[in-house]
Amino acid sequence: MENGYIDGVDVPDYDERVSKAIEAVKHVDDPEAWNPFAGDEYRMGIGNHDGEAYRFIDVSMSEGHDLESALFEMGLRDTVGLRGSIRGMHWLMCPDTDKSP
Repeated sequence: MENGYIDGVDVPDYDERVSKAIEAVKHVDDPEAWNPFAGDEYRMGIGNHDGEAYRFIDVSMSEGHDLESALFEMGLRDTVGLRGSIRGMHWLMCPDTDKSP
């Protein structure tokens, strides 16, 4: 999975936990994670406390769903939903106002 930071955007205090979640997701080249729909690339954004994307991760569909679940557990929610994409991101995971990551 390719990932990086967006220049000039504040990195939140929970970024280390995001990094650990990324490391825990199985990669497409893992034979146990094989999925016939996993080959396409999608972009996931991670938002800071202001809801501004500070980080991006290029994922397969299965990696994206696995990572979404892990980030959901830490209090981040997808703000894209059924809209398809926002600024080229298929997921934009931002802090839930009811839960603090």
